[in-house]
Amino acid sequence: MEDFKLIIGVGVVTVLIVLGGIFLVSRPQKKDVSTPKPVDTSILIRADARESAKTATPVTIVEFGDFQCPACGYAFPAVEKILSDYDGKVKLIFRHFPLDQHKNAMIASEAAESAEQEGKFFMMYRILYQKQTEWSESSDPMQFFLKYADEIRMDRDKFRKFIDDKKGEERINQDKKDGIVLGVSATPTFFINGVKFEGTPDYQSLKAAVDTVLSTAKK
Repeated sequence: MEDFKLIIGVGVVTVLIVLGGIFLVSRPQKKDVSTPKPVDTSILIRADARESAKTATPVTIVEFGDFQCPACGYAFPAVEKILSDYDGKVKLIFRHFPLDQHKNAMIASEAAESAEQEGKFFMMYRILYQKQTEWSESSDPMQFFLKYADEIRMDRDKFRKFIDDKKGEERINQDKKDGIVLGVSATPTFFINGVKFEGTPDYQSLKAAVDTVLSTAKK
């Protein structure tokens, strides 16, 4: 499992330098964090973003994730605790990046998109990560997704038809294309206020990054 490490970013150069010192680097980096490469925010955050809060917050975390990815599942509790501890200060935007080697990743993303029909994207997002080991290697993951839809009181028939008709596929594929343009090649990949990180964060590394951004914003 790779360390959570700074790759590129935008914003104040001093912030990047400080953030760069927070994380361990598992291999030599080709990019110099003191000369940040701009990230196209119109690509990073689309107008119809799947966001945990609709209000503006000082810190926005964008996750490019794969619901079947074990590393994403490992990072999930840390992200959840950050959102809870920094309520009103941090929000999460989720972007789909299903990896080809994960046979159930695409349909899991479809399930999350189907839940969005009733405004329950993040309810499904949480269940998919919390119960990842239950469905991830199943030959029939739909049986679990239907159960999860019942748990969050969705219209089961509407939920299933959306998935069967692959209505979320275009959105999911666009997320992945955007990720590739932004240099995403693995999951999870996070952008914290436009600063790109790869690897699997624990709570302390995420907290350090968030605290640094917040302290800089106050100056």
